[in-house]
Amino acid sequence: MKLGGKIASIVMYVLMILSVVFSALTLFGPMAEGSTDMPEYLGLTLDWTIGMLLGAVLLVLVFELLYAISNPASAIKTLVSLGITIVVIGICWAFADGTPLNIVGYEGSENVPIMLKITDTGMFLFYIIFAVSIISIVATEVYNMFK
Repeated sequence: MKLGGKIASIVMYVLMILSVVFSALTLFGPMAEGSTDMPEYLGLTLDWTIGMLLGAVLLVLVFELLYAISNPASAIKTLVSLGITIVVIGICWAFADGTPLNIVGYEGSENVPIMLKITDTGMFLFYIIFAVSIISIVATEVYNMFK
């Protein structure tokens, strides 16, 4: 195995172990002072999750850009897939409802139209990605049966 592959493998295992540790701290760790239902390390775990998500998005963008520079002919496929993604997100945003909810006993600050539209958009995207994943798995298996 090349040195780059070994380093990537080690980094992957370290990140995975840290993720498991943060999850365990959140699930089995102490509760926050003065609270009976909020784990003390929840904020740390959320920050770790956001950092991992942003790091993954950054790495995908950087390597996709490097690939497009080294293979200019493939840049068109990348732009088409990016365009399709933007259109799907736009459609999800258009279907998202920003009407504030009437939640009895809730006095938080997140019940505002922009947060509700972002949440709805994310939920619709999840549903679409889940459906496309299931359809692609079934289609691949059916294709392999007749191949």
